[in-house]
Amino acid sequence: MKRQIRLAMTAVVLLICLVARTRADVLEQVPEDALVVIKVNNLQSVSNKLSKFADDIGLAQAMQQFKDPLNALQQQAGIKEGLNKEGDLAFVGLDPKTDPEHEDEAMLFLIPVTDYKAFIGNFADAKTEGEVTEVTLPNTPQPSYIAHWGNYAVLAPSKAIVALKHGGVKPQGAVAKELASKDIVVFGNMPKVKERVLPMIQEHKGELLEKVQAGIQQSGAPNAAMMKNMVSMFVDAASALIRDSRGASFAINFTPEGISTTLLGDFNEGTKAADIVSGVKNSSEPLLEGLPTEKYLFFGGFVNDPANAPKISAALLDPIADELKKAQGDQAAAINDYIDSTKKILSLYTGGAIGVIAPTGAIGQDALVQTVSIIHGNSKELVAAYKQAFAAQQKLAAGLGQQAVKMDIESKDNAKTVNGVNFDQITMKFNADPNDPQAQQAQQGINMMYGPNGMQVLLGAADDNTVIVAMGVPEAQLTEAIDAAKKKDTAVASTESLKTVAANLPKNRVMVGYIAVDQIVTTGLNYARQFGFGVPLQLPPDLPPIGIAIATEGSSVRIDSYTPMSLIQSLVAAGMQMKMQMQGGGAPPPAAVP
Repeated sequence: MKRQIRLAMTAVVLLICLVARTRADVLEQVPEDALVVIKVNNLQSVSNKLSKFADDIGLAQAMQQFKDPLNALQQQAGIKEGLNKEGDLAFVGLDPKTDPEHEDEAMLFLIPVTDYKAFIGNFADAKTEGEVTEVTLPNTPQPSYIAHWGNYAVLAPSKAIVALKHGGVKPQGAVAKELASKDIVVFGNMPKVKERVLPMIQEHKGELLEKVQAGIQQSGAPNAAMMKNMVSMFVDAASALIRDSRGASFAINFTPEGISTTLLGDFNEGTKAADIVSGVKNSSEPLLEGLPTEKYLFFGGFVNDPANAPKISAALLDPIADELKKAQGDQAAAINDYIDSTKKILSLYTGGAIGVIAPTGAIGQDALVQTVSIIHGNSKELVAAYKQAFAAQQKLAAGLGQQAVKMDIESKDNAKTVNGVNFDQITMKFNADPNDPQAQQAQQGINMMYGPNGMQVLLGAADDNTVIVAMGVPEAQLTEAIDAAKKKDTAVASTESLKTVAANLPKNRVMVGYIAVDQIVTTGLNYARQFGFGVPLQLPPDLPPIGIAIATEGSSVRIDSYTPMSLIQSLVAAGMQMKMQMQGGGAPPPAAVP
């Protein structure tokens, strides 16, 4: 009996190893000088998912090829025999120097095959010489070339490409997991990207800086030399990030419930970037505590570790401050003050939430931009740091010289009391040159965004550890925000649709945000009607939002998104309904959430 168990366990291990090797084969065949690889995991599986997606949104009825995408692709390419439908496909972008005579053809496809000879037999004009076969693809006048690499047929427009050595690429860490598990993955082969990109950056850096300085001098802004040096610093910082990186990828995954994407950057351990990323604090909480229940265009939350803030601020802000020490004048001093206040804020807050409220007032009378933020941390010190930042902005505005639209910043302590909370008020007024028509037009746009009294920001402490920052928010909604902040309300995070979206994002994250597409569309349509533009588009109420999360995992940072299928279906149905109405046809049934 024990012997049978051991044999069974051995068979399972061998099967797992065989499957893992099969899944990795396509990357093992990729040439080492690949810059970018687009990998499709299991052609038939992805085709089935795309077919289901197209059917769910009604696209398959209009475009028959989406009923079976893989079969349609086979028919178009003339490939009927020899294809391994369960295999992985890869498109590879190579360094243009791989084939100097055909730099624009430095690419190839790795197509999984079950029978290479049968695959070649798909092409009636196939001409084989040695290990390379020349074929003509449908609707392509130029010849293509095919060779046999492992379990793959390599297809390329250049004969030199298919004759390359192919030692494989070896992604590591989080990027390797993405390539193994997601439906479609775009992978940057960073060792080779560095070889190609870093010399180009250094080669063109001087030319870029000269253009920047010339543009600043032409605009009449002060400290052109200082700005040139700061741009140089940012270029160097970008170069450092590329040097520290060991992998980058963008992945798409399809499920019956929705579409997920992941943008990921992974850094070599021991580098400065890896040190910063690995020290970032994540949280499994909803991060929406204290937000009032409102109709939002966008809302989200974030967490911060004040103990780690000095490391992050030193890496991001100290180089700027060091550069400014070389400059003279009020503008440099103002930027330094702003940096100091930003570092102070980073060292004080532990997290918070923000909501951009859907405006409903008349254009030009109420602000279109209405935001409320709930910030957690030492209230007294946070308010002081925010006021220092606004004061630095005022100095910056004053140091910009003659501008068509000037910004004046006014600060007033204890400007108003709402629901028992005393608020300081920061007002940014914009004054356009009366003799400049373009400036006057810009002024109108600013008034639409912030209201006729300029951008007004209120700062107040709801309690010793909670600060409310409100901009353009009507008093009734501000009162609700104060109540929610004091109660540490979690109602916004408790809706079923939001829970479903949040469940499809990383559980531990630094930031999470939700884009309420239905509110954005509805708000836009409401204001379009104020201008006399009636658009026959109607969405179901309370659609689930698009979710976005930023998280760290060891030395990698990732940005994930999730778009629910019910949202996509409703948007497509509403768009089709609008199209039919505008064309004068009969209206289909109203769009609905399945």
